[in-house]
Amino acid sequence: MRFLSKQFKAPSGHFHTTAAKLQNSVLSIILFIILTAIALYRLSLEPGVPALQLVSYFSIFFLLLFVINIIANISTARLFSEPETLSELTRKLGGFYAIPIALSFASFLLTFTQSYPLASILLSISLIIAFILIPLFTITLILIHHQKSIDGFHGILFYLSMTVVGGILLIVFFEDTPIRIVLRFLTFHYS
Repeated sequence: MRFLSKQFKAPSGHFHTTAAKLQNSVLSIILFIILTAIALYRLSLEPGVPALQLVSYFSIFFLLLFVINIIANISTARLFSEPETLSELTRKLGGFYAIPIALSFASFLLTFTQSYPLASILLSISLIIAFILIPLFTITLILIHHQKSIDGFHGILFYLSMTVVGGILLIVFFEDTPIRIVLRFLTFHYS
């Protein structure tokens, strides 16, 4: 909790120091994935799907999204900057997850008060921050500080194309598996 409160106050403070431990970043990422999956379950209306099954599917999906971001960041860093190790990049990305965790937790709490539209908005914002803005900000900082002879703008374009293609492949994979059968019956609170 001390790590999260420190990161909430100064999110970029961990980026250039190795004082932040990898385990704190990994725990932040796992906490975000689980909280987000539970909040999505609370927003769903389908009573026939077991909670554990639905939370597991959402957790796997978000974990795979995070893996796509890691792969895109590592590949971009290797091609356009100094290579980053998996543990170092995970430490850098996980250090930014305090705000998405807070937003997901607030969304989860709002489902108990039946403020479903506001909960959906907060959850959407946390997903955008976690899976779009944080990885993009991280690779931008890496490319700015350790640029090779190839322009960093090309690195950003490469990163975006890898992320979009990976995301599309992940969505297609989830659409063509039995997971789609479970997710097809879900409806969400909007009133």
